[in-house]
Amino acid sequence: MTEQKTATIEQARAVKDRIKSQYQQLSGGQGIAVERVGDDRWGVSVRFPSKAAAQAAALPEEIDGVPIRADIIPEPMRPRAGSNGSRVKKAADRR
Repeated sequence: MTEQKTATIEQARAVKDRIKSQYQQLSGGQGIAVERVGDDRWGVSVRFPSKAAAQAAALPEEIDGVPIRADIIPEPMRPRAGSNGSRVKKAADRR
């Protein structure tokens, strides 16, 4: 059985800062966060709008014992014109 290293929150924060400076020019990177990975382990997640953007970044799986995860968080869909209830007139507008 392989024993996992325990990464402290301080180590994860330091790795987060390194990732920020190294990957600041990443196209599509939406954010970087420290997150709990287990009961006593911390990691870093980097958010991307697409799988292609995450693959282009080529993040390592781990830095200094801190796990790195690429999260795909697509941009929210924008409402279509007229889909925000604009067809429903207020009572005051009907007079």
